[in-house]
Amino acid sequence: MTHRVFKGDREGRLSLVTAPAEEPLSTDDAKTHLRVDHSSEDTYIAALVESARLDVERHTGRALVTQTWDLKLRRFPAGGIPIRLPKAPLQSITSISYVDANGTTQTWDAANYSADAPAGEFADRGLLVPDYGVIYPATQGHIFDVTVRLVAGYGAAAAVPEGLVEAVRLLVAHRYDTRTPVVTGTVAARIPDSVQALLNAYALDPVAVA
Repeated sequence: MTHRVFKGDREGRLSLVTAPAEEPLSTDDAKTHLRVDHSSEDTYIAALVESARLDVERHTGRALVTQTWDLKLRRFPAGGIPIRLPKAPLQSITSISYVDANGTTQTWDAANYSADAPAGEFADRGLLVPDYGVIYPATQGHIFDVTVRLVAGYGAAAAVPEGLVEAVRLLVAHRYDTRTPVVTGTVAARIPDSVQALLNAYALDPVAVA
């Protein structure tokens, strides 16, 4: 059976509240992969790891290490349609706030909704679902009246699936070796097919990254 789902990630704005406390690939592990045995480029390699992780997250729609995001929506959906949340795997919904018809910011009681949070390496996006018989509250009707604060990610770095860590590792190596921006359509700076294959395997919505 197919149900209508409000695609909040395409109807609103997503902003980072709390960044991950660590990267899925440590600088030391990256250096081992790169066969670098000195410390003069540690800062540069750490920056490559962060950049690669951000690209992996952007292209897959996933959060790797635990992080907190605010999803700002223009409105609640009509009726009791579930809201599809933009980051997977979803761990929890921290709070839902909204601007009511009088212009006052309110917090929607957590007893009114639940989160469907698929787990596992290839977990799909989570859903925000109003409880039976509950309707979404009325809002003022201005832009971004609703804020859903959510926690997403696989957990600590050690819990991130190896396929995603490998994508980070390969991107770091590619950028360390080329030291040039990736330019679409060029052979020398093209993102490796191995990385593309990994990202496509984990992508919630398939995206070409070359």
